[in-house]
Amino acid sequence: MRYSIKLKIIVFILSITCALNYLLSQETETKRSLYIFAHQDDELLIALQMAKDVKAKNEVYGIWITDGSVSAPADVREKETRQAMKLIGTPQENLIFLKIKDQESVKIENLKRAVEEVTKFILKIKPNFIYVNAYEGGNIDHDVANFVASESYKNSSSTAEIYEFPLYNGYDGKLKVAEFIPRDDVETITNKINQDDIQLLEALFNIYESQQMIIKPMRLFLFNEKKIKKEGFKFRKLPKHNYLSKPHEGKLMYELCTRPPCKSFEEFKNSISRYFNQNNLN
Repeated sequence: MRYSIKLKIIVFILSITCALNYLLSQETETKRSLYIFAHQDDELLIALQMAKDVKAKNEVYGIWITDGSVSAPADVREKETRQAMKLIGTPQENLIFLKIKDQESVKIENLKRAVEEVTKFILKIKPNFIYVNAYEGGNIDHDVANFVASESYKNSSSTAEIYEFPLYNGYDGKLKVAEFIPRDDVETITNKINQDDIQLLEALFNIYESQQMIIKPMRLFLFNEKKIKKEGFKFRKLPKHNYLSKPHEGKLMYELCTRPPCKSFEEFKNSISRYFNQNNLN
């Protein structure tokens, strides 16, 4: 009888110990965050979330789909991004550059390759969180990146939380920076920032020397109007976008072409349709 009681006590203690060890392992398990971008500088408006992940000791990974070579040589663009990621604290070996030619990610062969590569990477690292450029019509490569993230997420049967973040768009006929096109079916998440965050963001903006003419309006808008300090940075759960419809009515920003290569929504729509047809997704 005494041995039976002792055995029950031992089993009970072991059960409690195993349960506590499991709970502790769950609490200390390293989280992984994957950030998917179209170009080398798209990370600017989600960089503070990346820094937050690094501070929390999460593993941070980045994928850049295009080489960014329309506005500067590809090697310069990659060097700037690597320098920015070093400042944030993201390991260089966690940075993936697919090097698809800038403004050509919409081509069906490039679109398919990007989906395949990102799907494989999601399966490899099994991220807990995924972030990607919003579907907003600001740049055709941004919209391709959003589609690629959505398809790769589904193809990999990922259980990650997946989010999008805004860069710029022409909703309502006006330039919107760091603002989402409104939707009723998803809530915007806003993270307030402090002075240290602003200093980090300013330092990051300074790194992209080749892009200063392009990002200057964004920088002036965010800092001169103190928008970023007042509103923080934003992201939201990735909605169920209809990629065969424009993200908003009227002309998209990438259709207001001032210099080649000029792009149209019809080109984007046709490529998405071909992708769906070739993968029997209609």
